[in-house]
Amino acid sequence: MATPDEAACTPCSPVVCGSHRAATSGMGDSRIRHEIQAQIAMVLALAYMSLIWWLSSQARPPMMPVLPFPHADKLIHLVEYGILSMLLCHALGTGARGAGRVRAVFFAVLLAAHYGVIDELHQSYVPNRWCSAGDMVADTAGAILAALVWWRWRRERASPPPEEQT
Repeated sequence: MATPDEAACTPCSPVVCGSHRAATSGMGDSRIRHEIQAQIAMVLALAYMSLIWWLSSQARPPMMPVLPFPHADKLIHLVEYGILSMLLCHALGTGARGAGRVRAVFFAVLLAAHYGVIDELHQSYVPNRWCSAGDMVADTAGAILAALVWWRWRRERASPPPEEQT
């Protein structure tokens, strides 16, 4: 005679008996690991956004290097928002497949680009700083490039290695 737990058990039900628990524990562990990774990445993205905001609030950012060529600051913007985009892609796309990964990349780029616009507008109120359309373009380009790199990296990681030819 089956116990009430076993009678109510199906592999998809919230009540899982001992025999199905072993078979489904790998799926649950993977899902939990993905959730934790996504949450850590989101915390890192939010912390990084706070750092960007703080640096933009400074009349002269403390870590600003002497730039060796004209418009070198665009390269800094490209890298800065590329990092943000990578963090957002990882936060939104961890564990996602197919269309879910496409949506994650799209929203990561959208969020990073919009944050770049908001940050540039914010800078216009800081003494000795100004709002620059060129910086907004560099922010968006960095977000797009980094998202494409992340997309490619996730795709290669998810696909099986090619078989060796003899």
